[in-house]
Amino acid sequence: MFIDGQFYPASEGKIPVLDAGFWMGINIFDTLSARQGYLFKVQAHVDRFYRSAHVIRIALPHTKTELCQLIVETTRRSGLMDAYVQCIATRGFRSSAPIDQWKPSTIIYAIPYFTVVPQKAIDEGAKIRISSIRNVGIHSVDAKIKNFNRMHSYLARLEAIDSGADDAIMLDADGYVTEGRGANVFAVTGGTLYTPSEGMLLGITRETVFEIADQQGIPWRETRMTPYDLYTADEVFYATTAGAIIPITDVDHRRIGDGRPGPVTARISRIYQQMHVDPAYATPVYAAPPAPGAQS
Repeated sequence: MFIDGQFYPASEGKIPVLDAGFWMGINIFDTLSARQGYLFKVQAHVDRFYRSAHVIRIALPHTKTELCQLIVETTRRSGLMDAYVQCIATRGFRSSAPIDQWKPSTIIYAIPYFTVVPQKAIDEGAKIRISSIRNVGIHSVDAKIKNFNRMHSYLARLEAIDSGADDAIMLDADGYVTEGRGANVFAVTGGTLYTPSEGMLLGITRETVFEIADQQGIPWRETRMTPYDLYTADEVFYATTAGAIIPITDVDHRRIGDGRPGPVTARISRIYQQMHVDPAYATPVYAAPPAPGAQS
């Protein structure tokens, strides 16, 4: 783990209780994944991280190049081949000085890779519920700003678990589909990919799905979607760093397609996995395999 210029074992990382990222929720983050020793689209994640920082007026203390290098070095020090990697910036420690003079804090950590739903759901298809909890509207905090203010997401998750589902999809105040908890939503109908056009994070995996669709000649559209569009789709899937392409076979007890992961989902997933270890898209973490048991 990297915190403000120092590396620590992940279990020993600390921030002050009065850090504004905790105390006031003034924070941004971005999540990357390392698979088989490759970090996927580091520059794209860093660019998005800096866009979030710009919008909430946090002046990050590192250049983009430096941050890319720190992400790779933090992952390398972890000794992990498959890692969940996160960059965080906070407004910094609260003081009597004007808020724009507080010194921002930068945190990067790498821990063993995990997914937003269980592996069994990824293999066989996830069961999803449309949550009664609405997503935060763009008139309040635009979902394009990747931040930790996610109590609504937590409550939606609890609701999904209580109903026996693997995860939840949230609507906006007008009833249109936005996103899952940390995942973009796609539907396949009549051979065309559809995904919400507003009210959700502009995911790096989402962007990659568009790239794959273009390469494969799969038409796609960003549009407003309602639960009906998911219920009646041929295929539905999640796109997320924490799990990649996740087939969804049940939405609100409505079977999607034939109740199994669909062929378009499978094709996109296969190509995405190949891209994840392709030097054209991914950065190697190690010049040689890490030593057994090396973690920090």
